[in-house]
Amino acid sequence: MSEDSFFWLVDARYELQHESIDTSSPQFQLSDLGKRLLQKHGILGFTKACGTHFYVGRTLGARYNLLYEFRSQDDKVVEKVRAAAKFSATFGLDGETEMSKAIQIAKKATVLKVHSGISGGGPSIADYAEDVGALKKELQHLRDDLFVRRQGEVLRWELVSYEVFDEVQDAYKAAGTPNLSQAYKREALALYYTQHTFNADKIHHLRYLLNRATGQEAFYAYTPAHQKEIQALIAKLVAQNEDIGRRATNCLNDPQSSCSIANLPQITQQPPQPDADYSGLGKWLVRPVLRGNTRFVDFYGKPPSRNGCSYSGKTFVTGSVLVDVDGGVAITATDFLTHKKSPLIIGDVSVVPDNGVFHPKMCIDNFAARCSMRIVEDTLTPLADGCPNARFILVVYDENGVTTDRYTFRLES
Repeated sequence: MSEDSFFWLVDARYELQHESIDTSSPQFQLSDLGKRLLQKHGILGFTKACGTHFYVGRTLGARYNLLYEFRSQDDKVVEKVRAAAKFSATFGLDGETEMSKAIQIAKKATVLKVHSGISGGGPSIADYAEDVGALKKELQHLRDDLFVRRQGEVLRWELVSYEVFDEVQDAYKAAGTPNLSQAYKREALALYYTQHTFNADKIHHLRYLLNRATGQEAFYAYTPAHQKEIQALIAKLVAQNEDIGRRATNCLNDPQSSCSIANLPQITQQPPQPDADYSGLGKWLVRPVLRGNTRFVDFYGKPPSRNGCSYSGKTFVTGSVLVDVDGGVAITATDFLTHKKSPLIIGDVSVVPDNGVFHPKMCIDNFAARCSMRIVEDTLTPLADGCPNARFILVVYDENGVTTDRYTFRLES
């Protein structure tokens, strides 16, 4: 029986700052020493002393790479892990839940190995994170080392050919080596491609953030001012990519094109942080409570401090979806193949202390692969007393990590 494998990469990259030469500045010229070398020794003497390229910028930051390797002699087991890790998401949103499910399945039935690579940060950064909690801790440690202690490394260098200067191009032509100007074209086209791809990735990420901040089940919330800031940044990136496209077309089609890279600074502006994060419970205090003398389970919900708002007596009413049973809390779940509904235990009604804040012991630990829950605040339809309303969203998964049920409960008095 052959052994099958599945690999899953977690790549966290943080940029501290980008430093670059302003190529659009009138001061961006070949130095007097470089000009004297060209005049006295020609292009060969110049390249012998200075080389053919020079640095114009660098990006400082930190990077944390983990490669998870799942191996099993049962290909069906590997397929289950692959199904559970089918997502491509930003860690800290649905990616956190999906990662927990994939690792829970993998630990039970496969061999799990973790390979790592770390750039930046201090020496105390662990090179191994087997679960979500450990990964979050190390990523936070890495961010603290980078942004607070300034312990970053060069993640990326930017180089260009000396042929950006007219004097160097003229020297190549005078030496009878026009083929080297083609090398400059290749360098310019490579820079166009690199910057266009960087911009396109950033545009995709920004649009992803905006999409996740809209709709009834948003994962983020941005103020109108912050939304406009993100949209303006997208427009700026799109405009530069259109300029790059025109330059590349001209560089490819016009033999006399200078393939200019002037006035193409890398746009390193970062988007604003979300004004609210609804990817989990956030700072809400959520506690399971039995409804009267019944065995139905509702959730008491209280948000962070709200001036003039009292949430006393308000609960997320679940109807008959959640029931207290001998084995814990059962939810009505759907079988993915038969579409039949049956009880599924997803947690314990007890509560556990977590840094002084109480959370229900549901959809975590042994039940992490079965469900996830989060709260989305609703400011458009406030409660009768004017305080913000909210929706409690509970998602149920089957053994392969496929979503089978999604329940939404509103806060009621």
